[in-house]
Amino acid sequence: MEQEVLHSKWLVWHGKYHTGIERLERMCDSLGEWPEGEYLHIHLDQTRVYLSRNRQLLVIYARRHYKGLPVLRIPANVISDSGSK
Repeated sequence: MEQEVLHSKWLVWHGKYHTGIERLERMCDSLGEWPEGEYLHIHLDQTRVYLSRNRQLLVIYARRHYKGLPVLRIPANVISDSGSK
């Protein structure tokens, strides 16, 4: 399961959102078979929904990295909040 999550992250990072979202859906479906997987199921599904709803806003970080551009790792609301003071 850990490798599946990491591969989904790689797909999204490289702009392959659709495939990454499909992979998350399959993982959620397979977790339905295990009662102890409920916690992970909730979080994977939340991630899937977030990616689906915000697909047009996602940045292809691999492209930025290869071009030598900075890759921010802080939440956007921290950036916007800092300018309002």
